[in-house]
Amino acid sequence: MRKKIFSLLLVFLLALSAVGFAACSDPGDPNGTDPDGSGQGDGTETEEEWTVPEGSFTLSDRVMYVMDRGFATGANAAVSTTQWGVGGTDLGIPFYDEELERLYITFGDTFDTASMGGTWNSNATLYTDDLDFSQGIRWEGALEGMSPAALQVTPITRNVSSRNGFGLTQFDISAPDAVSTTIPTGTISLDGVYYMFYMEVDAFSSTGEWNVYANRVVKSSDKGETWTRVTSLEWVALEPDGSQGAAPGFAQIFPLEAEDGYVYIYGIPAGRSGGVQLGRVLKENFEDFEAYEYYYDKDADGTVEWRKGSDGLRAIRGRDSSYIVPPSCGELCVTYNPYLQRYTMYYLQNNSTIALRRSVNPWGDWSSSDSIVTQGQISGLYGAFTHPVMSTHDGKRVYLLVSEWGAYNVHLLEVVYN
Repeated sequence: MRKKIFSLLLVFLLALSAVGFAACSDPGDPNGTDPDGSGQGDGTETEEEWTVPEGSFTLSDRVMYVMDRGFATGANAAVSTTQWGVGGTDLGIPFYDEELERLYITFGDTFDTASMGGTWNSNATLYTDDLDFSQGIRWEGALEGMSPAALQVTPITRNVSSRNGFGLTQFDISAPDAVSTTIPTGTISLDGVYYMFYMEVDAFSSTGEWNVYANRVVKSSDKGETWTRVTSLEWVALEPDGSQGAAPGFAQIFPLEAEDGYVYIYGIPAGRSGGVQLGRVLKENFEDFEAYEYYYDKDADGTVEWRKGSDGLRAIRGRDSSYIVPPSCGELCVTYNPYLQRYTMYYLQNNSTIALRRSVNPWGDWSSSDSIVTQGQISGLYGAFTHPVMSTHDGKRVYLLVSEWGAYNVHLLEVVYN
């Protein structure tokens, strides 16, 4: 009898504690399956629980919905980035440190304010250890830049220039071969060493295009505390005298580490009007420029022909059949998506649409493009970057960082695939 009373009491206490826990739970707790009632969860939803939130849209049968979750940067972000001097910025290129379990996101030209005033840096890198993006990005800090800049980690290797604002006529370039800014185009962490590809921009034009001298690389072996140039790696797009360099198709480079042991580099010319070319190198030879080989062509049976080193670059220069994706492409990002079971390429297409292409292999064949978001949803949009850790359900839901020129800040977009 005493055992029965004890058992009943235990059941009652357990039930009471469960009720109390539920009553005390914050309905906005991001660990819930639908923290704000919007249909957006933290990745624990079942297919039956998935709902399409009000205010979302879709432009493709492959996409269940796209939802703009607000700004990821600036004063109106979930965590204001102005505390680190990031009031106005663009791009947002992620890389991940598995040891620290930390996501870094690198931005382009950065100002104190969204109106492009105050202190200017060529780039800035913020980080977070919180990989739940259902309530925005919970920024925790910024990497310290090199002196005299507060945030940028890339050097200006020719004549140093300064900038007052971002107007097209406001560059103070002291010589014809001066570099006006050094903007990151892709980042990667290889066995704990961080590598950042960046373009040396000569000048912008009124058409929105720009000139690039070269795409270069800096690295950090101490978790971003210090950065040094990898002098062996440089893809020269434009010589100082204005003549074409050896690698005009790699003025902007985005790297991807694949499971086959290679690091692939996806290249586009300066601006947003070119097609995509491809190089690759075994990871252990990453810093050996002559070890890189470049996609030249593909046979009828699908066999890819690669051309190696500097000779390979010369062989594909200006060769349209060496494009893996035709023009016009801008600010691209390539990742592998387990849910889609494909490599995915996000890029600005025809200066009007963030497009998605898919492929079984890193080199293609790439599918036709699907529209993710257009100028109709975000005016002046460009750039779309993500990382595998910025997803749930093995990539069914993906978070994209998309820039808006007018607001000069970065949106966080939630994309859910069918």
